Amino acid sequence: MLIWMVRHGETEWNHQSRYQGHTDVPLNEVGIIQSRQAAERLASEPITAVYSSDLTRARTTAEIIAASHGLTVRVKKGLRESNYGKWEGMTFKEIKAVYPGAIERWLDNPQGSRPPDGESLWEVRERALAAVDEIRGENPEDSSLVIVTHGGVIAMLLMTYLKEGPEFLRRFFGRNASISKIEFRGEDVEVLEWSDASHLER
Repeated sequence: MLIWMVRHGETEWNHQSRYQGHTDVPLNEVGIIQSRQAAERLASEPITAVYSSDLTRARTTAEIIAASHGLTVRVKKGLRESNYGKWEGMTFKEIKAVYPGAIERWLDNPQGSRPPDGESLWEVRERALAAVDEIRGENPEDSSLVIVTHGGVIAMLLMTYLKEGPEFLRRFFGRNASISKIEFRGEDVEVLEWSDASHLER
């Protein structure tokens, strides 16, 4: 089974470098263009199903991709972005000023640290892995699927599939509408492409 994992297109909060989390921010004009470019990149692939987080920015991206294959988007709430709690709407700089040392603790200890009123990255990992397992169970082994989700979710999934430690989170970067390609063979998983953004360079 091949899974093409796509980060949603840009929103205005992405443009402003604000943490979005569960806040339902729509795509901006750039995000729509990026989503179309991702759709063009995947248009020739034999996609059999398209899944998405329930948040608008991911669902809109997924709908643009699904349209080129004549498919309807299937929504999975487990794919939604991390709940950043009181950090949502704030920039990295603002969080560091208001909550000194909190981001460092959150990245270094993804299992035990969480934003105020938010969830830990480990909790995100567990629900995202469960959502992917559920999706795999709904489709034949020879399927090619698209999953549109969020930067935090993709980081935790790739960290797991690549068998990396928490330090991976400090060097991971996936542009909006970037694509990762993951192959599942029974219990084995291989990351074939990691956050490819070559389709966005035009």
